Amino acid sequence: MANLVALGDSILEGWDGHEDVPRERTIPKTIAKINGWQASNKAIGGTQFGGKNSFVQLTAQTNFYAYDIVLVGYGVNDWCYPSGSLSVERQYIEQGIQNIKNTNAQIPIVFELPTEDFRNGSTSLDDKNNRGWSQNDLCDLIAQVATEHGYQYFDWRQNPLITPGNHTTTLGDGQVHPTQDIMDKMAARLAPMLKSVYEQHNHNNSSNEEPSGNHPGDKPDVQPVTGGDVQLEMLANPFLVGSNLNANTEKVVSAINTIYQKVADLYSMTEDKVELTANYPNDLNRTLYKGVILMFLSLQETVNKLIKFCNEQGIVDMMTGKTDTITLDPPHLLTLDDAYQKQYNAQWQIIREVLNKLLGYLKEMEGVE
Repeated sequence: MANLVALGDSILEGWDGHEDVPRERTIPKTIAKINGWQASNKAIGGTQFGGKNSFVQLTAQTNFYAYDIVLVGYGVNDWCYPSGSLSVERQYIEQGIQNIKNTNAQIPIVFELPTEDFRNGSTSLDDKNNRGWSQNDLCDLIAQVATEHGYQYFDWRQNPLITPGNHTTTLGDGQVHPTQDIMDKMAARLAPMLKSVYEQHNHNNSSNEEPSGNHPGDKPDVQPVTGGDVQLEMLANPFLVGSNLNANTEKVVSAINTIYQKVADLYSMTEDKVELTANYPNDLNRTLYKGVILMFLSLQETVNKLIKFCNEQGIVDMMTGKTDTITLDPPHLLTLDDAYQKQYNAQWQIIREVLNKLLGYLKEMEGVE
């Protein structure tokens, strides 16, 4: 089940111009309901791409490895209360994107362009603010930056729900905040687009598995997987299984001990400590292959013990209330082919994902996210 995180202003937060709509009826939550997802709505009223509680600040405080897709919805306050030129707006958007990439370079992002704002006496998307640029100018900029970074955007200008002819009934305050009915319609339009982006992202990832090699020197020894606090090396040269196993085991144990330490600090508990090492040569023999199996099974036991501990302490996905334990399936055949390498790397991906999620949940508990 995908976990959507939404960053934005009062429109995504759920203010209808008079009061907050029920939390489960906000646009992000309705999108999640339609798509069968979970959603974390971090939108804050009155915010912009830059400034206090902004896109820049929020992205710097969030661990995006705890999520699967990002919805970004800012712009109305940027236009109504501009702090600078469009070049400044571009800098804010670029910085927010970079902040997201710093913790999860692979997560898909969808930008929802702002709906029409009728404040400041505006009657057209071409009306200029006191900095000399229009709502159309800002929408074009957001779309351009999103495209430059390879992200999708949703443009309300193509088939608007809110227009100069209906804004007195589609907006609760007649100026900028959609009614509950319009929020529902916005979510209904956004949901399939986000679902398509998420599914295409997963398809692309599964179609571009880690590169493999059957002979020393024909590919890099290892391939790093970026994103998240825990970054393991995917095996790209099967003749170096021993070195890869040793290095990744050390990183995993370090991450596990970091989590135990953080929990101990958070709750003033006695710190648990894991001591598990791998020291295998690259000799391709039965001892190494058995060692791979035994080490993965030991890591499964160690990681699952950590997961159960975190569940007991409430270090969990706040939507589901728990983190599921993992089941590893290490390769058992003595072959140096792509199938062995793919299955071997898949075990590290499972471990890496759950450790990064636990670290993400911890940051929420610590108040960092």
